[in-house]
Amino acid sequence: AGLICSKPREIALVESATIAWQKAFYGLAATFAPGDRILTSQVEYGANFVGFLQACKRNRCEVGIIPSLPCGTVDVAALRGMIDPAVKLLAITHIPTNGTLVNPATEIGAIAEEHGVLFLLDACQSVGQFELDVTELKCHMLSATGRKYLRAPRGTGFLYVDHDAMSAGRLGEP
Repeated sequence: AGLICSKPREIALVESATIAWQKAFYGLAATFAPGDRILTSQVEYGANFVGFLQACKRNRCEVGIIPSLPCGTVDVAALRGMIDPAVKLLAITHIPTNGTLVNPATEIGAIAEEHGVLFLLDACQSVGQFELDVTELKCHMLSATGRKYLRAPRGTGFLYVDHDAMSAGRLGEP
C-alpha cells in the first residue's frame, strides 16, 4: 500500500497482474449495460482486450480505441473529445511490455475524474520501475505484478481498488 500511496484495506494480494486486472475488470463488467462504452489505447494487452470483447458480447456494450500520437502514447486531446455520458470505463496499460512507451496516466486520470468515469490502470510494467501515487493518478483500480520490478517471485501480484469508489457502489463485485 505504501508503495503506491494507498491504504492497506485497498490492496488485495493475488497470483499475478493478470488475475488482478481480471478481478477488477470482470467485477465491473457485470454492471455494463447496452450502449455503455469502454475506452482503451491502441497498445492494450491482448488478454485485456479479450476481456473487453467478452463484455461487449455479453452486455452489448462497446469498446472504443483512443488514437495515439505519432510517438505511440495516448492522444489526450483525442481522448477528451471521445468522452460522453456513455463512457463508463477508461482502461489503459501504463507501459506496454515492449519498447519505451509510457502512457500519460496522470493526464488520463484527470480526465476520468473530471467526467466521473472509472479508471482502471494496468501497471504491470510500471510498479517498482516508477514512483506511483494512486491519489495523483486518480485511478480507481490498479493491477500489478510482483515478479518484475519489485523482484518478488512468480505467482505474486496485487490489485488496488479505491475504497471510496467501492463504498459508493461504483464498482462491481470481484
